[in-house]
Amino acid sequence: MTNSIRFHSMLIAAIFVPVLLFMFVTICLLNEPVSLIVVIFFSGALGGVTNNYLRLKHFPSDMGELERTKANQLAIYQVWISPMIAGVFGIVLYALFASGIVSGSLFPEFKDIHLAYKDFLDLVNIPTPKARLDGAKAIVWGFIAGFSERLVPNIIDRLSQEAVKKQ
Repeated sequence: MTNSIRFHSMLIAAIFVPVLLFMFVTICLLNEPVSLIVVIFFSGALGGVTNNYLRLKHFPSDMGELERTKANQLAIYQVWISPMIAGVFGIVLYALFASGIVSGSLFPEFKDIHLAYKDFLDLVNIPTPKARLDGAKAIVWGFIAGFSERLVPNIIDRLSQEAVKKQ
């Protein structure tokens, strides 16, 4: 791994870790509520950052100069973009759970999901986990969705294939 990739990897971690610590301090010490959607986004992003570190430690060093330059550029893009995509995947998976499209004992259950729709803000705040255990499951699955970059796309592919079969 080159110094440039190492620098960008450290920088992205230096951004996400303080944000997560700030959220933790805000929640625990100041008793200020933070939306679960925000926590799940950052949980997914942290999963993406963790996956990047594990993947980049196997970065090949026996490339030619041109190949190394291109690979470095792609790795830097990956380091910056994947946490954002991973956070979005965490939210998408949460929405799949809240909608009941994906369900089971390993996944969170929700209360108040049958209330009438008012607006988007109401939509993202109303489906709350039934119990603390369900909230913890949602956060863990947010991390998993970010860490396993193919999990959510594979679920979406499978769902779209099922929808096509039913037509």
